[in-house]
Amino acid sequence: MRVEDVPAEDVSFCDSGTNKAAGWKPISAERHLGELLESAPDAILEIDNEGRIAFLNRMAEQLFGYTRKELLGQAVEVLVPETLREAHKRRRVQYLNQPVTRPMGSGLKLEVRRKDGSRFPVEISLSPVKSSTGSHVTAIIRDVTERMEAEKSQREGEQRFRLMIEAVKEYAIFTLDLEGGVVSWNAGAQRIKQYTAEEIIGQHFSIFHPPEDRDVKPAQIIEIVKATGKFEEEGWRVRKDGSRFWANVVITAVRDPAANIVGFLKVIRDLADRKQAENLIKRTNEDLKQFVNVASHDLQEPLRMITNYTQLLAREYKGKLDRQAEQFIAFAVEGALRMEALLKGMREYWQASEHAEDHAAVYCSEALKKALLNLQESITNSGAVVTHDSLPVVRAEEVLLVQLFQNLIGNAIKYRSEEPPQVHISARKNDMRQWVFSVKDNGIGIDPHYAEKIFGMFERLHGSDYPGTGMGLAICRKVVERLGGRIWVESMPGCGADFKFRIPMEQSCL
Repeated sequence: MRVEDVPAEDVSFCDSGTNKAAGWKPISAERHLGELLESAPDAILEIDNEGRIAFLNRMAEQLFGYTRKELLGQAVEVLVPETLREAHKRRRVQYLNQPVTRPMGSGLKLEVRRKDGSRFPVEISLSPVKSSTGSHVTAIIRDVTERMEAEKSQREGEQRFRLMIEAVKEYAIFTLDLEGGVVSWNAGAQRIKQYTAEEIIGQHFSIFHPPEDRDVKPAQIIEIVKATGKFEEEGWRVRKDGSRFWANVVITAVRDPAANIVGFLKVIRDLADRKQAENLIKRTNEDLKQFVNVASHDLQEPLRMITNYTQLLAREYKGKLDRQAEQFIAFAVEGALRMEALLKGMREYWQASEHAEDHAAVYCSEALKKALLNLQESITNSGAVVTHDSLPVVRAEEVLLVQLFQNLIGNAIKYRSEEPPQVHISARKNDMRQWVFSVKDNGIGIDPHYAEKIFGMFERLHGSDYPGTGMGLAICRKVVERLGGRIWVESMPGCGADFKFRIPMEQSCL
């Protein structure tokens, strides 16, 4: 509609009665409509029945780069690239013969040109207008350059993503519709599942489940994903040939811009190799367990007999044999006792590995007290002084904590310097929600080069200078690992040692 077609008489947009104030004047309909057109965010043109531009607003000037004076009276095709002008003119004539309203978003798009010759895409809304001067058309023109570039970028990104997904062979990646039917299929899915895309697209994903799960579990999974947006598990899945494999499965909801679920993305990783490795480790552990049982029980009796008789020989023939014979007997006694200690250490190490994970609340101060009672003779003989700060309550098996404190304090007493041993136990919270325990001594210290090695089984840095089997710190590491933590040492030769271990706060009560 042209501004000129609006009746000239003043038509108030406010109540002309009670709201009038001194100096107030009503806005005319003509003026109001003109201001609306000029302030519109889109370009607005009015085209007469001859195809000439009869009106344009301020945004049209800005969009096309012409002044109003330059465009008024010009054929609208001046705004169309030369190669498209004849086709546009034919369509314009056809439209004026049978004019209909074409709202924005109805799909009417066109490439237009600016005064400087540059071209850009627009979306157009057309509205036929009847006036005293004939049939006119009001065109609202919106620059969609940014939108189309964004759409193009999105399409290109989706294409790259699709090509990347299709090329992945290590993972089965495919999409499902809302009912669970397979919609897409990548190379990894074909390798793992053995189906080609032609064979599987359209099939329900329950075909990948073992027969005993197909009636119930797939439907349950769909409901979980609809409710939570994601489902993940490890379990058995079935290939085309019927063979089963252990898989990690992740299903996530795919949503449209309005956040409505429109399908599902499923990613499957074949864990058959890992499962075989786990089974191998399990069998190996069973074999080791059997060996430890034999070593710590079946060999205990004959070893005890050897120990008893060699000690008897040492007592009965002391002073009756030459010095070399007595030395040989002493070596035999020492070797038998060491073997017995080794077997005991192996048994304790295995027990530390096998303790149940259902832990109860344990007061660390009570566990420490029991460890000190077990070490009473060593503490008395060495003159050791053991102190501690306030200690937390943690979830563990008390026997494991007692063993942990006992081994660390016993280690400090064993590797003492010329001064009486001083051992201090403390605990603090760190920023990662963990308890960090410290068992600090004033002993001979450890070269940092060996800070990791000392936690290995049968590892001894000082040989026969100090008694032991090399199992104590290995047992400490195993206990801490069972509690979900880590143990390490901070030390320098001659400066004592600070053995630290941390336990996640999930294992802690207080």
